[in-house]
Amino acid sequence: MIPAPERSNRLALLLAILTAGAAIFPLYWAFISALRPSEDIFKYLSPLSPWTFFPNRMTSANLITVLSGSFGRAMLNSIGVGIATVVLGLLICTPAAFALAKLNLPGRGLIFSVVILSFLIPFDAIAIPLSALFRDSGLENSYLGIILPGIGNGFAVFLLRQFFLGIPSEIADAARVDGLTKLVRDILENLPAPFPAGIDFCRPNFVRLSVAGISLAAPHRSRP
Repeated sequence: MIPAPERSNRLALLLAILTAGAAIFPLYWAFISALRPSEDIFKYLSPLSPWTFFPNRMTSANLITVLSGSFGRAMLNSIGVGIATVVLGLLICTPAAFALAKLNLPGRGLIFSVVILSFLIPFDAIAIPLSALFRDSGLENSYLGIILPGIGNGFAVFLLRQFFLGIPSEIADAARVDGLTKLVRDILENLPAPFPAGIDFCRPNFVRLSVAGISLAAPHRSRP
């Protein structure tokens, strides 16, 4: 007879395998569909058969069609826009969060309240006026038109500020006694701390902006 702890471990392992399979299956389906002729993609869905999950005919025509078009340019746009926006966003949001957390600025609470309100406003509410502003500025259908809106991110400032607040002030006092300059102290003591918050900012923004970058397979200016 299987002991109760071992039985529960096996059940947990089985559940983990089923969960992983459910997560991987859409990727597997997309892969085998890309290798099937177009007429076979939905042919075996009803009724189900072994050929539903394992292709009986394979072709490379779909892949050749994709790779011979603008797919490569779209992927480069996707990666470039995502990386540029995330890097520039961190370069701007990190100093802003540090200033709101560690510097005794007049009106710091009011500024932080405005930052909070900025990411509570749905993007859909400002999408049309933002598009009109970029069109009038000549940034429509351009890389800057996608990168600029994602640089200043109130949610990233909020996350990074919370991490900066968790750094004890005694560390700065000890570094001051050791003779480090203020700039060096700020970099060595505070920069590594918000790394997890930076990851939380990078992940969704990279995905969102990468998808937007695909639309710029060949940047062009719209005709009047």
